[in-house]
Amino acid sequence: MSKKQYIAITGATGGIGSELVEQFIQKGYSVIGLDIQTEKLSELKEQFGNSFHGMTCDITDKTQLIQTCDDIVKQFGTPEVWFNNAGVADIKEFSEITEDDFDATMDVNFRALVRATRYWVGKMEAANEGTIVNIASVAGHVASPALSSYVASKFAVVGFTQSLQMELELQKSPVKLI
Repeated sequence: MSKKQYIAITGATGGIGSELVEQFIQKGYSVIGLDIQTEKLSELKEQFGNSFHGMTCDITDKTQLIQTCDDIVKQFGTPEVWFNNAGVADIKEFSEITEDDFDATMDVNFRALVRATRYWVGKMEAANEGTIVNIASVAGHVASPALSSYVASKFAVVGFTQSLQMELELQKSPVKLI
């Protein structure tokens, strides 16, 4: 690699997120990990040293998310790839899920993803390159009982991503959406 490339990952401290962190660092990338769990971000910093930069962020807080994205641009520039990976699942039957719990799942899994995508499409178009990866899951394609809020959020992610990808292609945008 001629220049140090970096990517950013939301939900970096667990599951798919921590695996993405490890895999990309092994491939020579510098990784910025966003998560609400400061202690786990510190553990990743200890594990990966200067290849990992943790940023505590509650992605459901619009102001905090945008400020964190602004901080990333100021410190590192526009990432080569932005992963909207953060996600939560409330495993309960629909009759047991409160409206607030349903909204909380939609806030993490969908609304924050839309906000981040809107932010990074603009920055990546200005940089004339970039890729945004929206992580969904099979639940974005196949319904399942006792996961109504999760499935609804992931179906929304898939539909949003496919629709916006078509728009970007029609506009001949340099941004790729996956």
